[in-house]
Amino acid sequence: MKISFDFDDTLTHVEVQKCARELIKRGHEIYILTARFSDEYDVDGQVIGWSKDWNDDLKELALDLGIPRDRWLFAGIGTKSRLAKIYKIELHLDDSGDDVRDIQTVCKSIIFNKYDWQNSLERFIKLIT
Repeated sequence: MKISFDFDDTLTHVEVQKCARELIKRGHEIYILTARFSDEYDVDGQVIGWSKDWNDDLKELALDLGIPRDRWLFAGIGTKSRLAKIYKIELHLDDSGDDVRDIQTVCKSIIFNKYDWQNSLERFIKLIT
């Protein structure tokens, strides 16, 4: 199953990281789908996103979890649903109600509440086939 996680305030939560590790072990394709801008360079060597080190925390965690570079999806000013559709994401976890409503137009999505993370993760895991 293709499963994506928002980065800020979702995958940065330790319990969500444990969940992602377990899903990777089970053979699911895990993606990071974030509203951040990419920090890749254009042909003139200019940073397309905010700055060249803007995503160092994302890169470090993604590599630690074993999420390959081609599964780091940066929506920037676009919508997450556009990328979810392109990459055929089947399930997404996000702390933003607006992003959850948007992405539900193309796949299943659960809101992550860091204050009730156990319930959020239980609901999320029930949707995994």
